[in-house]
Amino acid sequence: MRPLRVLVIASAAASIACGARTDVDVGRLATGDASASAPDAGVDASGDGPSLPDALAPLDLTCPKAPGVQPRAAWPMPRRCPDRSASTPAVGPRVAPRVAWRFPTPPTESLVIAADGTLYVPGAGGSVVALAPDGKVRWTARPASARSAVVSLAIRADGTLYVFDGVAVHAVLPTGAIAWSTPVASCGGSFGIDVGEGGAVYGVDPGCAGGPASLVAIAPDGTLAWRAPLDALDASPASVGGDGEMYLLAFRTDDAPALFAFDASARLAWSADPPGNPAFDPYANGLAPPLVGGDGTIVYSLTGKVPQAGGIQAVGPDGSPRWWYPFPVPPTGAPLAITADGTVYASDTSGVLHAIRHDGSEAWHWGGAPGSRTSSHVVVGGDGTVYVSLQAPGPGGTAALDASGRLLWLASDVGLPLAIGADGTLYTMGSALSALRP
Repeated sequence: MRPLRVLVIASAAASIACGARTDVDVGRLATGDASASAPDAGVDASGDGPSLPDALAPLDLTCPKAPGVQPRAAWPMPRRCPDRSASTPAVGPRVAPRVAWRFPTPPTESLVIAADGTLYVPGAGGSVVALAPDGKVRWTARPASARSAVVSLAIRADGTLYVFDGVAVHAVLPTGAIAWSTPVASCGGSFGIDVGEGGAVYGVDPGCAGGPASLVAIAPDGTLAWRAPLDALDASPASVGGDGEMYLLAFRTDDAPALFAFDASARLAWSADPPGNPAFDPYANGLAPPLVGGDGTIVYSLTGKVPQAGGIQAVGPDGSPRWWYPFPVPPTGAPLAITADGTVYASDTSGVLHAIRHDGSEAWHWGGAPGSRTSSHVVVGGDGTVYVSLQAPGPGGTAALDASGRLLWLASDVGLPLAIGADGTLYTMGSALSALRP
């Protein structure tokens, strides 16, 4: 295995003032070769004891106001919870990490972690693989109707795994047995899974070229509960708030953007146009799902048509405007992140990561590592550490920043951050799935 390269940022004030930094080969940070057999979950490969202090455990990782997803699961669905916050009480690595193990898997942003520590990741040929916390394979399931790569995963309250493969949603039991399969996508493509109260599956079918999108609900037994057409040519995956309402960003047939709110019966509660109704480009950077903050604030990004750059919009639970954060250049369109105190993290296309306070003012911004740009794939740990992906023209990888925007470390050759486990392991996706531990 090629050793992970990490840039360690000195924590002493004198070292920072002098600009001291050290290139460290992670293979030297642990006793033995990092390519050796994987250690047990939560145990440091050096044999010195737990990878995180016992004082940090146990944590209540249950998603707030989300009875549909598995309780105490570290990362039960994409962006962690139905609110798509991408933040967790679990504390990830604050010091230069090592690669505990790697697992080859097709490039993906879909990784979920169950309450017992089992990781579910896409495999080859439409399969899904269950991994133990030490990276060993527990089982592989291949739904009979799978025709393409697994796109999205989620774990409902009883531990059943929902899998979308580009065509259908499949229910896979914790043993790997397939309980049911239900076609949902008219012409294939994205269908971001979300789980509502009672274990119902919600998703957005983008429709065929030129056709309308629709919001779809599947009952826990696999029957199609309803399909609600949208007055839109394309729509983001849905997010679910604490009151059970679903929110999605869509572009109407006239290319005007709007945020839609639906109740659990597919009744349209309200829709809101961006304040000022500026011109936005529906096809520039894709449609990321909205975020839902702890106080009900809904946050989403929009890319403007030239000469407008776009920015980040926040509205209240009723769709009323709260704040607008303009970008000097367009946002990336990648998913955002939001913390319990309402801080929002988003990157623009120049590679700058913005930290935005709950009132819409800027807390700080970070221009990325020398030669690299941030790409807005962000997850946030319980201590406020921000993990953000880096992309070309530099070496790429993941950077860790503290809550004030100070760089803690850089790790190349690990790809983008996906999730944080209950034991503090940071999982990243590059040429393979990597488990990073202090």
